Amino acid sequence: MAPTSASVTPPLTNVHFFGLKGEVHNNVGFIDEGVCFYPVGHNVAVHHTDSRVQELIPGCNLPPIVSEAITALAISPNRRLLAVGEKYDHGIVSIYDSQTLRKRKMLNFADLGSETVLHMSFSNDNKFCLVLGGSPDYTLVLWNVEKAVKVVTFIKLQTPNQALVYKADFCPTDPTVICVTGQGIVRFFRIMENSFRPVTLNIKREPQNNVAHCWLPEDKVVIATDVGELMIIENFEFKCILSSSPGDGKTTGSIVSYSKGFVVGSAEGKMRIYERSDDSREYYKLAKVFSIKNNPTTITNMAVSPSEDTLLVSTQNHQIYTFSLSNTDILKEDGMNFDLLLSSFHSPGKGGSAQISGIDTCIWKPLVVTCGLDCSVRVWNYQDKTLELMKIFEEEAHSVALHPSGLYVVIGFTDKLRLCSILMDDMRVVRELNIKSCREVKFSNGGQYFAAVNNTTVHVYNTFTCELVSTMRGHNGKVRTLFWKAGDRSLCTAGMDGAVYVWNVTQGVKETEQLFPRTSFVCGTGTQDLSRGFLCCADLVLKEVELLSMKQKSEIQLDKSTSQIVISGSNKFIFTGTSQPNKPGMIQSYSVGGNGGNQLQATPQDFNCHSGPVSCMRMSYDNGYLFTGGDDGSLCMFEVNDPEFKNTQRGRDRETTDFAEEILVTKADLEERSGSIQSLRNKVEELTLNNEYQLRLKDMNYKEKIKEVSDKFTHELEADRSRYESLMDEKVNMEGEYEEKLKRLHDKHGAEFQELEEGYNTKINTEVLRYENLASEREEQNRNWDEENQSLVDSHTEFLQELTDEYDEKVEGEQIQQKDLSNEKEDMVSKFERLKELVEEDAELEVEDLKQKYENKLTAERKATLRLRGENGFMKKKYDAMIKDVNDHKEEIGSLYEKEKELYETIKGLEKDIQGHKKEIREREETIVDKEKRIYDLKKKNQELEKFKFVLDYKIKELKRQIEPRENEIAEMRTQIEEMDFELEQYHKSNSALDLMIGELRLKMDGMNKEIVTQQKKIEIGNEFIAKFRRDLQGVALKIGNNKALKDGVMRLYKIYAQDDLASRNQGNSGGDGGGAHDLQVEYNRQREHLERNVESLKRNIQKDVDMHATDNARLIRENVSLTKEINELRRESKDLAIQASAIEVNFGLVNGNGNYENENGNGRGMSGMSGIDPKPPTDSSGRRSKGLGMGGGGGRVNTGGGQEIEIQVLTIEKLQERVMQLQNMVAGDASVNNEMKVPEV
Repeated sequence: MAPTSASVTPPLTNVHFFGLKGEVHNNVGFIDEGVCFYPVGHNVAVHHTDSRVQELIPGCNLPPIVSEAITALAISPNRRLLAVGEKYDHGIVSIYDSQTLRKRKMLNFADLGSETVLHMSFSNDNKFCLVLGGSPDYTLVLWNVEKAVKVVTFIKLQTPNQALVYKADFCPTDPTVICVTGQGIVRFFRIMENSFRPVTLNIKREPQNNVAHCWLPEDKVVIATDVGELMIIENFEFKCILSSSPGDGKTTGSIVSYSKGFVVGSAEGKMRIYERSDDSREYYKLAKVFSIKNNPTTITNMAVSPSEDTLLVSTQNHQIYTFSLSNTDILKEDGMNFDLLLSSFHSPGKGGSAQISGIDTCIWKPLVVTCGLDCSVRVWNYQDKTLELMKIFEEEAHSVALHPSGLYVVIGFTDKLRLCSILMDDMRVVRELNIKSCREVKFSNGGQYFAAVNNTTVHVYNTFTCELVSTMRGHNGKVRTLFWKAGDRSLCTAGMDGAVYVWNVTQGVKETEQLFPRTSFVCGTGTQDLSRGFLCCADLVLKEVELLSMKQKSEIQLDKSTSQIVISGSNKFIFTGTSQPNKPGMIQSYSVGGNGGNQLQATPQDFNCHSGPVSCMRMSYDNGYLFTGGDDGSLCMFEVNDPEFKNTQRGRDRETTDFAEEILVTKADLEERSGSIQSLRNKVEELTLNNEYQLRLKDMNYKEKIKEVSDKFTHELEADRSRYESLMDEKVNMEGEYEEKLKRLHDKHGAEFQELEEGYNTKINTEVLRYENLASEREEQNRNWDEENQSLVDSHTEFLQELTDEYDEKVEGEQIQQKDLSNEKEDMVSKFERLKELVEEDAELEVEDLKQKYENKLTAERKATLRLRGENGFMKKKYDAMIKDVNDHKEEIGSLYEKEKELYETIKGLEKDIQGHKKEIREREETIVDKEKRIYDLKKKNQELEKFKFVLDYKIKELKRQIEPRENEIAEMRTQIEEMDFELEQYHKSNSALDLMIGELRLKMDGMNKEIVTQQKKIEIGNEFIAKFRRDLQGVALKIGNNKALKDGVMRLYKIYAQDDLASRNQGNSGGDGGGAHDLQVEYNRQREHLERNVESLKRNIQKDVDMHATDNARLIRENVSLTKEINELRRESKDLAIQASAIEVNFGLVNGNGNYENENGNGRGMSGMSGIDPKPPTDSSGRRSKGLGMGGGGGRVNTGGGQEIEIQVLTIEKLQERVMQLQNMVAGDASVNNEMKVPEV
């Protein structure tokens, strides 16, 4: 169970916010030297520049006042009050104590006519606050904020054609004068009698779009237009347009004044400093122009520190810079003189949005990485609260994941998913994956995998090889969230289709699944063991799901739309980020019950962070910090106060944790740095030598100058002595003159003093008499006024008493009359009852009569009542008139009292005049005393001058005695210098000789090195020759058993190594010494290269022939198969023909028995085989064909036709047999050729 302190301590604490809300007016300022303020998200940050500590003032978020945005800031002249203007139904202004940051007052004007507070300003006496509302009314409201907050006056500015108003502020010297500027508007107002009175302004120019203005000393105002002109207005009159205005249509973003002049911030990051000019025609001159390098954007706001040492600058792309204003004289205009206040923040991208689209943390280092639509990826150090690294890409980044080691990062761009390595000062792309617009990517807990969402599919890659491990398909809608299980074996995903899947990472199959109908998940998170998951739906429902069984455990209804969700390490808190359009983004904390059956608590705690929707969230791995990014480009850092982790390493103790300090550095960078270090060392050595030489030259020059100065000093000393003597003579003469003048002045002063004393005494006496007369008149008037007042009061009291008595008498008479009437009515009712009992038959007539009678009476009573009411109203009016008369008398008495006060004031003024005259008399006496003292001082000074003269005479004598030895020393030093110059020339000559010797030795050394190289080459050639001879000799030794082969081998060795070597040596000797072996080696290498080329070409030809023969063999095999089929068909036909032949043979046998039919040999042949068939027809003895004798003429014709057919078929069969034999021979020949062409490799 959580400790009791958990119920008191909030789960989140603000630590530090990075960013700037650039749309706020006056979004930078100083509270004190070294303490500045600026808006970030839905807060105002108070930043201490020395300690880098940040304090936050949150925007109004407590019901019933929940503001939408911070729109303006202002600081009072004494820097004690800080005003924060916020967007609300009628706009609100909260005033805080700048020292304690506590809210002191809240200003809310129902008739402001706008939701936006456009601008605020404090008067120089810190009593009033001027608030300018937004469109369409542009109401100007003056508040008294000294004690009780109240509206003094207000006015609605009537702008022509709905023109825009930009700024309204007080004059710094006169709190009753106000200046308002806008589109075609320049107006001045004076506060008189609690109302705004317009002041006539004489500007004979066409209306301009006045974008900024600033008050200057001597009641001047400088106004900037959108075309770059600077107007000077003094005492409500247009004076001039500065000739050094920016011009060229370059708009001005801000103007701020300081003691020397004013500073103008304009487009393209340029800042112009104007100072007072001595020229009467030009009030201010352009002193210098500075620019922000690599950031050509408009400067929108500026603020000067109290000591005017530092200038704070904010730009249109949400950056804050500091500038040293006190060193402008020595700063160079072409340099980068601006420094970032903290670090570079996310700025608006190409589409105008500064959204942080992704965020992640790591384990080894205190780093958090963010990416945004400004095409930048930034690495922050949340321990030092600094920006470690920034990289600008060409495409917008939509998601980012940081490796647990902090050395790698995966970034999802519009076109691809890129894996980058984080180097010391750069991010380098390692691998690119073809996944477009990846909105969710996350590393596994161990870092060996990372999962990336591709629309409805999730791809899991190996981190170090970028190989695809598995692809998870199954969602029908976009996957909006994924989170890993401890151990990295499972992964949970949820999508817009309402499906929740738990996947096996290596196999890419579903372990568990559940589909929630009519549900669209926006974001989700889960515990480390994937036992529970918390999913936010688009219909503002937070579901708790048991992921193992896929059963919904509980759900709660959210009060705001949610875009992000994370869970704490103890699983006790859930933090969600809101995403309401046009509303500030908040972090909501929900408490989660444990396994004891507790459910989610539906009442969250809200924490201010961003001015727009929360776009991304991430918890640090130690669960000590929570990081959030918003659509406004701000990065917020919270400390998590989780009681379950009080005994573990907490986020607030991370300063004592040893994080890894390893970084990735490429070899090229190291080599480049080492080269630069070496070059710098060489430069240092060169500069050292040069400085020593320059110092020697300076010593010589200084010695010469010393001599010149000493000579000059002697001449000046003599001149001073003569001048001193002349001054002493003048002094004596002046003393005599001044003594005479003093005597005359003393006499004159005595006479004047006597006259003034007599005149002032008479004036004092007359004033005293006048005062006594006025006092008596005043007392008499007071007595008269008291008597008149007493008489008026008495008459009024008597008149009131008479009216009261008269009215009381009338009321008593009416009451008596009413009582009589009621008694009479009761009597009549009783009589009527009695009459009713007596005469019931005549009741109706009597009732009618009585009814008519009483109606008349009732009418009379009503008329009487109305008359009395009229008289009563008349009396009331008369009473009111009397009261009014009394009030008039009281006012008259008050005016008389005021006259009396004025008389008292005149008396006091006269008394002050008397005091002033007395003071003047005392001052005159003091001047007399001062002059006497001055005379005494002059006399004393004269004595000191005489003493000084004596001392100077003595010093002159001493200096004369010292000059002669100094001149001797100078002469000796000159001789030493000449000797040293001669030695220096000798040293130079010896150095030149040594340089020549060194050159000769180097040439000799180079020649020796070349000779060593040639000798080494000769030795290598000889070793190769010996090795070759050994190999050939070993080959010949193997043929010892074969004498003929041995003889041939020996002769070949002799020819190669004896005759050829001798010839080569002779040739070498004729060509020069040492060249034969080299030429032999070159020829050997050339022959060897030629043979290797031939062998390679033969190999290529053989391979080509083998491929051709393989294709031919395949073709022949196909032909053989077709021929085999034809042969089989022919065999079947031959069988059929054999059967027919046997039948024919039977027929022929019958013919021979009857007609003596025989063959050429006289023997009849059967049809036992195809080759035994005689193709020739039978003939008779005369050589003519015999006509068969058979069973008739018809039968003979039939037999003759069958024999011709058999002949044709036999011929065809013989031709086919020959063709088969030819093909078999060809196949056998090709096979033998292939066997012969299998040559061994060379």
